[in-house]
Amino acid sequence: MISIFFSAALMIGGISGELQLTAPAQPEKISCLDGPVRHTFGGAPWLVFACSDERVMAVFSTPEGLDGSFYFIVKADGGTTSVMGEGTGSKRVTDAAHDELQKLPADAIRELIHEAKAKGSQP
Repeated sequence: MISIFFSAALMIGGISGELQLTAPAQPEKISCLDGPVRHTFGGAPWLVFACSDERVMAVFSTPEGLDGSFYFIVKADGGTTSVMGEGTGSKRVTDAAHDELQKLPADAIRELIHEAKAKGSQP
C-alpha cells in the first residue's frame, strides 16, 4: 500500500518527488455589448450582439418574435459552429432558429459579428 502511494506521488510530483502545482488558467472574459442588429432566424426576428472575442455572438429573442424570452450563444470555431440556448417560449420557434444558427458557416457568423460591431455598443 505504501509503495503504491509513493509511486503515485512520484508520478504527480515528477522525478524529483516534489509536488508541483500550477494555477488554473483564467478563462477569457467576454462581453457582448456591440449591436444589436435585427436578423431573422427560423422565421422569427432576433437581436444579434457581437462579443469582444469576435468569434462569438449572442442572439436574443424579440417580444414580437417569441412568446417568452430566449437567447443563444453562437461560436464559430474553425469549421465548426457551436450553438447553445436557454429560455422560454415556443419550442417550435426556438428549435427552428437553433437549426438555422447551427447551419451558419463561420464566414456568415463573422459577417454578423462585424455588422453588430459596426453599430457599436448601446447605452
